[in-house]
Amino acid sequence: MQLTPEEFLAQYGPGSPIEVANAWVQAVLESRDLRRVWPLATPALRERGARGWIEANRDHPGVAHRDLDELTAALASESPDDPLWSRFEEAQLAGFATVWSDVDLRTWGFASGTRPLGVDRELVMLVDAGSEEAITLEEDTALPAIGLAMEYQDDRWRVDDLGPPSRFV
Repeated sequence: MQLTPEEFLAQYGPGSPIEVANAWVQAVLESRDLRRVWPLATPALRERGARGWIEANRDHPGVAHRDLDELTAALASESPDDPLWSRFEEAQLAGFATVWSDVDLRTWGFASGTRPLGVDRELVMLVDAGSEEAITLEEDTALPAIGLAMEYQDDRWRVDDLGPPSRFV
């Protein structure tokens, strides 16, 4: 499917769902800098990530004495400055590296077109094309893929959910 210039800009241009998803993936897998793209996540995603890490480390001396709601809010902040941020970031990046270990950004790219999930929500698919060149697929071709649910919030697109590797048709 050939995109018009307007469709291309809406999907790949500045501030688009795919541009934001790409910034997230690049920072997490290549730059290993979660802090830089943390504001690109919805508050709900940041809170889920922070709370999950806190629950997994509840007995750690650095976490055990803290109020869990306050620590969640501190780590989920768009500009976290809590002393535990570096440990949290390190754990999150290690998790992404493990779950997305097959992703090679030289051959993985974003599928053209987003998929509506609802009002102000779209699914963006990162797929393994097996090539550094753009390709056109035959109908019903299955590729390894990762889905990123994007939400339009506060006048911008944000990452709201991240899927594990799967097959995309």
